[in-house]
Amino acid sequence: MATCTNIKDLRVFYWKNIMTEEKLSGFTKAELTENIDWNLEAGVGVYNKTRSGCKGVGVEAGAYHPNGYRKVTINGKVLLIHRIIYFLKNDHCPKYIDHINQIKDDNRIENLRGCTNQENQRNTGIRKDNKSGFKGVSWYKSSNKWRAKITVSGKIIHLGYFNTAKEASEAYEEHAKVEFRDFYREQA
Repeated sequence: MATCTNIKDLRVFYWKNIMTEEKLSGFTKAELTENIDWNLEAGVGVYNKTRSGCKGVGVEAGAYHPNGYRKVTINGKVLLIHRIIYFLKNDHCPKYIDHINQIKDDNRIENLRGCTNQENQRNTGIRKDNKSGFKGVSWYKSSNKWRAKITVSGKIIHLGYFNTAKEASEAYEEHAKVEFRDFYREQA
């Protein structure tokens, strides 16, 4: 087992060992459903056999991971439930799966879609360190105005400077609707 000496190593280890499709690729549908009955529409599984450390048949499978996703241990490996649900429905598991409504434990199949990393990032809310209250908007000190920008295909597109954060947000929203299409997320 790899050892992690700092938080950066721990994050890399986590993404390589918990979040990637490689961890799920060694499993068959039969293994994933041997002890758990999965309801893809509800996005949950229940144990169909009594196992050690479990209350018994009918108990919901899994637990919360500290990152907010639901996880379950199968054959000694920790797997994310949304990845299992997607795999069971679609016979494959892409590297990235988007929770359409951004609720990490809402694993209903209708709320899951395969995507690229870029698409997954588009369907995010405002960052915790955001000071403007709007996605894509920041204060530009040298001009004493609000700046709107959007990232498309790894390139930052400057949308202009505005007197109010709301005006800058409107410019961002207009571009995001066009650029992000199905992955566009309207700001509250």
